[in-house]
Amino acid sequence: MSVLENLRKGTDSTGTRLLIGVVVAVFIFWGVGQNGNDKTYIYASVNGQTITDSDFRRAYSQQARQAGRNLTEDEEKDLGNRVLTSLVEEEALVQEADRLGISVSEEEVAREVVKIPSFAGSDGKFDEKTYLRLLKSNGMSRGQFELSVRRGLLVQKLADFASRSVALSAAELQAEYLKQETTLELAFVRLPTSAFLDDVVVSDADRDAFLTQNADRVKARYDESYDRFYNLPKRYQLRTILLRTDLPGTEPAAVQARAEAVRAEARAGADFAELAKRWSEDLSASTGGLLGLQALDQIDAALVAAADAAGVGNVSQVTQTSRGLQILFVEKIEDAKITTLDEAKPEIAVAMLKEERAPALAEAFAARLIEAWQANGAAPTELLAEKHLAADTTGTFSLADPEVPRLGNDATLRQQIEKAPAGYVVPVPLKLKDTVFVVSVASRTEADPARFEEARTMLEGRLLAQRRSEFLEQWRSDVVATATIERNETFGAK
Repeated sequence: MSVLENLRKGTDSTGTRLLIGVVVAVFIFWGVGQNGNDKTYIYASVNGQTITDSDFRRAYSQQARQAGRNLTEDEEKDLGNRVLTSLVEEEALVQEADRLGISVSEEEVAREVVKIPSFAGSDGKFDEKTYLRLLKSNGMSRGQFELSVRRGLLVQKLADFASRSVALSAAELQAEYLKQETTLELAFVRLPTSAFLDDVVVSDADRDAFLTQNADRVKARYDESYDRFYNLPKRYQLRTILLRTDLPGTEPAAVQARAEAVRAEARAGADFAELAKRWSEDLSASTGGLLGLQALDQIDAALVAAADAAGVGNVSQVTQTSRGLQILFVEKIEDAKITTLDEAKPEIAVAMLKEERAPALAEAFAARLIEAWQANGAAPTELLAEKHLAADTTGTFSLADPEVPRLGNDATLRQQIEKAPAGYVVPVPLKLKDTVFVVSVASRTEADPARFEEARTMLEGRLLAQRRSEFLEQWRSDVVATATIERNETFGAK
């Protein structure tokens, strides 16, 4: 009788503390570890131990089946690289476990296998026949699977061994508690470059010198913006009155008569915008039917024809569209226009020079703003009004939060506010998210040191788990980095 059979009655006990999920992941993904008889093609080697095509194919097919669909060529390449990388990492970790004298017994392997729910029979306990049947359906022998479980347990034991080196001092815990319980709210003013573009004065001499020195950049900007600014289609600025005919219970003849009457009023000199507000069933009614400047391809073809027939300054015929009957007032028609590179060059040069010079003006304004804010003890609204700006707030956050709301995770900002009191104005403009900001501490609530002991147990557990996770991630990378790895296959490499 096998060890697994002997342990069948013990599957309800708590057993080993190692996670079943680790073994399930092994079953689903790894398939099998090294097989000394597989020597057809070497995908990689780790400190001389090979990973063969059999190892790779078995792991790859297990993972590909999990996708539940056919993979694209790029997805297959990506999966191949990830599978081989994982096999290399696993081998490096297993070797590290061997080097440190860590081992896994047959009984430990058996205890893990019998806990896997997929191998349970109708009574909810491990069933040998179910176990063997599932292994066979996955193209795996018993020895191969139990070897993969052993390797997974070795890696887990190694991780447990490594994580025990992570500890927290009382001072570290208290410092973390103070960070988590200290809350702030910042006031800030965003100074976008666009707010200072009009303040930049560009002389003709500056413009011409820029064009001479930056011909390639100017052409690149022209090409990039060609469809948006320099290849303009025919455009129409219209007002409309829409009378719906697509609603239940509508009588087309009655709607037609009303539309003709409204058109007659408009042609007789009535204010078209007022007629639209009174009669139109379009969302634009509140703005007097104004549709704004629209390109030819944005307008119903029937309306384009009606506008062209009416001409600028005139009222169109009543026109049938998919939504109903429409009457137009044609305010403006702009013919299609192409602006050549030579025609656009001066405008582009001026725009690019303004973009280059505006940030300096933003920083100069920020210095004025900081000085006034420090002197007044509040954001200087009159100064902000000069540029149509206003102060905003981050909302409350903790010093332990990974980011400052709305401002991100800038190291300089963190350093400035870590111990800053309420009312503190950061004395330098901050470049956050490629934009200049002026920042002040609007409020600050300090942590209560007396409550540290009350929160200590929960905080210690959470922080220790976090530190161990971070440590293990770095440790696994270090183990792999110190191994001698030769990789013969890189999927999709050019």
